Amino acid sequence: MKHSTTRVRSTEPLNCIVAKASGGAGLGDRLFSLATAIAYAKSTGRSIWVDWRDRTYHTQSDNLFPYLFRLRNVSQLQHCPVSDSVVPQIWKGRLDQSVDAITALDLKQQGVTWTPPAPPKAILESSWKRCKFDFDSLSQPEEVVVISSSRSAAKLMSLINDQSSTHRWNSVHEFLLRTLSEELGFSEAVEQEVARFAACHFNDEPTIGMHIRYTNEAASVRSVPTISQYRRALGALLRKHPSAKVFLATDNQNVQKHFQTLLGSGSVCWHEKWLPTAGEPIHKNRDCPDGIQAARDAVVDIGILAQCNYQILTGHSSFSDIAVAFAKHKQQSYILPRASPLRRLTAILRKLAPS
Repeated sequence: MKHSTTRVRSTEPLNCIVAKASGGAGLGDRLFSLATAIAYAKSTGRSIWVDWRDRTYHTQSDNLFPYLFRLRNVSQLQHCPVSDSVVPQIWKGRLDQSVDAITALDLKQQGVTWTPPAPPKAILESSWKRCKFDFDSLSQPEEVVVISSSRSAAKLMSLINDQSSTHRWNSVHEFLLRTLSEELGFSEAVEQEVARFAACHFNDEPTIGMHIRYTNEAASVRSVPTISQYRRALGALLRKHPSAKVFLATDNQNVQKHFQTLLGSGSVCWHEKWLPTAGEPIHKNRDCPDGIQAARDAVVDIGILAQCNYQILTGHSSFSDIAVAFAKHKQQSYILPRASPLRRLTAILRKLAPS
């Protein structure tokens, strides 16, 4: 089923936000970008059109958002708006294009030809800056505001704090996660799959959800916990709840095999999905047979993690952060710290194969 991106010119003055997926970023980053757009919309009375068409899940021609989520309390446009009153200016006449397309056009005007994967960050930075909306005021005169990043969320939070007489946000992290938990829901298809999985695999015993991101990409840009750290955290919970069922959300086949051997197939489960060669990412992967399904599988994993009584999550992972935002059992999450630089280097050299 294709979701329409027809351009419609309104007979009434527009007052809306176009929320773009943030280039080639993953699910967590685009959700934080969307949270920024939602918070701005609620503070200014604007409607939103969410446009998640990009290369990350190979969905340039189809809007990924309706397959995964729904907005709860914000007015949502069903089509791309048409207006000449747009900010940032680079989006004027190009509201139906992706961040990648705008970036490529801007770079071409600078004499740089680009097709994904991305060129060095230093080359992209100036183009990203022109694409990004800066929150200097909550009174923006343009009809359409394009938001494609959460980079300026701290400025927005400060503006909202100054406007509110009853509540002040203490951190950008709390601000974005609370916005998601209150304003975003799963799509009907995702909710049905989460319910089906829980009915098949969970019973009256406690459940432990564990998110382990184990890719070469993750290790190259941040420290990741070791398998031993996950095992120790899991062991501590299992000593308290020996009959608990463990749900594993991971992007690595070797991790699945490791914990199945450790715990036995009757004690650990996971939602079946396409997985790449161990160490490779699921998103931005040319071998992925169905990008929309891969994205939906990721959101189903988040939904199942949210059902669990306890969560063992990866620190500095936006995926784990989102699982916390949707968690039904609050204050039951164990956030694992990053590994030391030496352990990180060892993990990279071993190509992230769990021991």
